[in-house]
Amino acid sequence: MWVSKSLAKPAFWIPGLAAILLLVGLLAYRIFFAENPHYSQALRYIETHSFAEAESELRLCLDDNSSHQRAKGLLAYTVMRREFEEFGDEEEAKSALLNSFYQFYTLYRLRSKVSSIRDEDTRKRLEELIRETEKYVRERFKRERIPFRDWDDVIECIYTAGETLYRLRARNAETLDTAVKDVAASLTAYRNPHARDYLLSRMALDPDLIGLALVVGPEFRKSLESEASRKSTFIEKESRAALRMLDLKDELKRFANDHENIRCMKKSDLPSDQRLIMEDEDVLTFLSSDWENLLVRLEAVEELKTDPCSINVTYAKIDDEKMIYVVSAFDARAKEWVARPLFWNGSEFQQLSIEVLDGTMRKELREKLPIGLEVQFASDVTEFCLAIRKAEDVKRTREESGTRTVVRYQVQEYWNPNKYGRGYGGYEEYRVPYQTTEPYTRTVSYKERAVGNKWRIYRFSEANGTLKMTDQLWVEDGESLELAISRNAPIRQPRTSSESVSLPPERSVSGEKFPETRMRILSYNEYSDWNDYDIQYALTELVARRGYDIVKPHVKRIFQNALGENYKIVPGRTLSQAESYFTRIERGNYENIAAERERRKRIGTYVAPW
Repeated sequence: MWVSKSLAKPAFWIPGLAAILLLVGLLAYRIFFAENPHYSQALRYIETHSFAEAESELRLCLDDNSSHQRAKGLLAYTVMRREFEEFGDEEEAKSALLNSFYQFYTLYRLRSKVSSIRDEDTRKRLEELIRETEKYVRERFKRERIPFRDWDDVIECIYTAGETLYRLRARNAETLDTAVKDVAASLTAYRNPHARDYLLSRMALDPDLIGLALVVGPEFRKSLESEASRKSTFIEKESRAALRMLDLKDELKRFANDHENIRCMKKSDLPSDQRLIMEDEDVLTFLSSDWENLLVRLEAVEELKTDPCSINVTYAKIDDEKMIYVVSAFDARAKEWVARPLFWNGSEFQQLSIEVLDGTMRKELREKLPIGLEVQFASDVTEFCLAIRKAEDVKRTREESGTRTVVRYQVQEYWNPNKYGRGYGGYEEYRVPYQTTEPYTRTVSYKERAVGNKWRIYRFSEANGTLKMTDQLWVEDGESLELAISRNAPIRQPRTSSESVSLPPERSVSGEKFPETRMRILSYNEYSDWNDYDIQYALTELVARRGYDIVKPHVKRIFQNALGENYKIVPGRTLSQAESYFTRIERGNYENIAAERERRKRIGTYVAPW
């Protein structure tokens, strides 16, 4: 054989084998580990805001590897981002992006919880809602040709894409890129300390991002506690606000553990004379709550078999840091309403005691007929007002018109031959009765069953940690508490100091386009045929009446010109702060009209007027 024997020696073939293994390794890396060139190009396009080109590259990447999770997640992002880029206003686009994320994330959390809800009626209605929403989203994915396999794949792809989007460089701090990075950081922060630090720094610039602490979860607590303990930090207040939400979650969990039999109240739970109060109530009204309130309830009962719909959370703001919360639910076994008042002192929650009129102390606030609790706090007189839904007989009057039979008299003359003596006669007048009909109007008094709120008014003592009941006042729907209190001395009228913004509840004022939105709950037929401009105008008018400092200058001018002195701006008041001053009627109309706007957006018919 002509081959040298030296070729068979290890000293010769080991380097050759190493070279072969290196080539094989490089090929394997190229196949299994090296990033797809279409994916890499897509990232460059995303950084330069060439979203149409990025979408094309991501689709090519998925043609090569249909299970590429980051590519699927980023494809969904580019499709969504192109839509938001079409918004004429940057702030509106950022708000729409954040709301879309909150709705999706809340649906995801609710979806994992609904199967454990014990009450069958509530579970079925929630499952139906989730199915309808998922059907819409699934059809949207199919229409956009995004190849998600199932919902688990959707969640995993979004989380992995979030890690990538967090690392991307924002082209301009004032664009949607900032909002995208904020959301991406919240999805990444549970295992990325740098993302947690980033969120802390962003909270100093935008307090509205505090709610993202709920998305991050308990991993954020240590960072927040550390920041809140630093007296020199600029975001001590924001850190404490975020901690408040995480601590509230713990309080709700403790409350649910203490009351294992809570569920949504049903008509059959009420006395027959009170069932009227549930005619307009919906077990799913909790879905109309602000997303923070909803999400904190979902997170609190995650490990419990408690229906998140059954827990009601309402609060009154005392000042920029202190708040009073009332956590309440219906106890199905005891057939009564249980509630727990909590005081947030700026750093932690404290459970309040209730001192009733006879001076005795009670650990909990108990009522039998509370539906749709509301609270108000009057800082100038330290009065805390709690609303309990109730039906009562109300004295009313009405005008009745009709016709009635009456007796009238007419004068007739008769000859009397002896009127002046014999031979001397004359005529005499006689009043002759006759019957006739005539119209009439009269005021009739009657009693009618009406629904309203039984307001219980407490005097708050921060030093003693108590709420002392001072009086009660029943207020029918459509009448403001302030007006009712002013008519019922000696109860003091609670006003919210210089920040109070109110208009006469029973009549319109100059410049109002939709005064009825604060007078009564509108039916769907009344606003469903409004055009898009009227829908948005009514929503903005509602918050403008509550002192909202409108961000867009041209929109602010519209309401300044329309409402004039009735638009009493509270400088710096945010949208969520203005909403916190809503009455029950205003909140109901705001949520209903906003839902109609969202419905139009989903089907693609809504055109933003500004």
